[in-house]
Amino acid sequence: MSNPLQISRRRFLLAGAAIGGSLTIGLTRAGAFDVVRAGSGAEEITPWLVIRPDDMVVMRVAYVEMGQGALTGLAQLLAEELECDWNKIVCEYPTPGNNAARQRVWGDFYTGGSNSIYDSQERLRKAGEVWCPTQDPEKALAVAAEAADLPIARCDIHRVSLGGGFGRRLTTDYVAQAVLIAKAVPGAPVKLLWSREEDIARGRYHPAMAAKLTGGLDSDGSLAGLEIRLSGPSIVAALDPSMLKDGKDPEVFRGYYLEGSESLDYTVSNLTVDHAQCGTHVPLGWWRGVNINHNAIFIECFIDELAHAAGQDTLDFRRKLMGKRPKALAVLDAVVKKGGWATQRTSGRHLGLSQFRVSESYIAALAEISVGDSGGVKVHKVTVAIDPGIAVNPAQIERQIASGVVFGLSALFLQGLTIQGGRMEQDNFDSYDSMRIAQMPTIEAIVMPSGGFWGGVGEAPTCVAAPAVLNAYFAATGKRIRSIPLKNHGIRMV
Repeated sequence: MSNPLQISRRRFLLAGAAIGGSLTIGLTRAGAFDVVRAGSGAEEITPWLVIRPDDMVVMRVAYVEMGQGALTGLAQLLAEELECDWNKIVCEYPTPGNNAARQRVWGDFYTGGSNSIYDSQERLRKAGEVWCPTQDPEKALAVAAEAADLPIARCDIHRVSLGGGFGRRLTTDYVAQAVLIAKAVPGAPVKLLWSREEDIARGRYHPAMAAKLTGGLDSDGSLAGLEIRLSGPSIVAALDPSMLKDGKDPEVFRGYYLEGSESLDYTVSNLTVDHAQCGTHVPLGWWRGVNINHNAIFIECFIDELAHAAGQDTLDFRRKLMGKRPKALAVLDAVVKKGGWATQRTSGRHLGLSQFRVSESYIAALAEISVGDSGGVKVHKVTVAIDPGIAVNPAQIERQIASGVVFGLSALFLQGLTIQGGRMEQDNFDSYDSMRIAQMPTIEAIVMPSGGFWGGVGEAPTCVAAPAVLNAYFAATGKRIRSIPLKNHGIRMV
């Protein structure tokens, strides 16, 4: 032999320590073995396959090399399958202890009966390399394994930055599509990228909802009874019926519960909330906040309407109903103070209020707008106060508030989907628009954690922006808007 094995005891122990109980060996071009490290930053594709940051490919083999050439043969198979450099493939022996700790993921360690290659080749060659942006990696893994027709243990999901999810990437149709394409072209890496037109036309959509609200005032102008009747499809029934509770979709009633993390913060002696579930052929999906967005519009615009019917200031009317909800009342008081509810305003400026409870957090908004002679609406300022209980990063919360306002106002003024001939008519930003920088109002964010609980901040700001603007629009024009987007009423955002 021209190149005998040269491994010092120090190098051997160093390698063993580095990989935590696994023996890792490398095959050099001349056929000698070299000690390598498989830890530090390595990406586990499957239990049998690891790719390190330096592009070294580590194959994990349960069987031993005893001169039969098993490691060389398996390395050849892997090099062909991955189309990678032979010099960058190394082998790692997992230990029986590793195997036991991972529920025997590598199966039997017994080597005999010429089993080392035929028992290992399929595990190494047929494993499912999916990198995808997903909000539910476990579901994505199950979908990928099913599409690949492989056991879950031989597949994996590697998450990348979403670049925006907002509920769409809770579904995993694109994962299945990518795997099926990869199966059709074995040996070739596949990158699947939908165009924006495909994404809009083949997405899942926020459910269209309608509501009828009825309120009763007593002789003092106080709210004596409230009935909220909702009608629309159920996302939960469409995507995961197992989450239904006694046939009801808990998502539908968000913000209207009597107690809990998303309760109605108005105390009403007589309250009825029900939902007439009606199916639709339109595929449903999550959207930042989903049902809380239209539920906030329904109740906050109606409370505003009841206050005017009672001949009362809309702030005072709310305060009387919120006496038992001090944290909710605190954020409402914060926005009216900061936003200047009681101060003299510039001529032509009008204010609107809203408040809601989302994911444990208390949130309120005050919008300041003006309406031009041609009907264009300028949103000058939106003041938002939130009590998330504990604020880990106030600056991050302020950014969530700003982005939530953009989401809410874009949907209110500009967005909306229509169906013609069984497909969506909107397919890009020319027909499904979003706010522009010039339309962006000043955002005044008030983060006021009261402690004692953990609340969410990602969804909450979206739901309060739209009803605050709608209430301000009524203050400016005396007109109630009963459906959105506002572009359908000829109302432009300027």
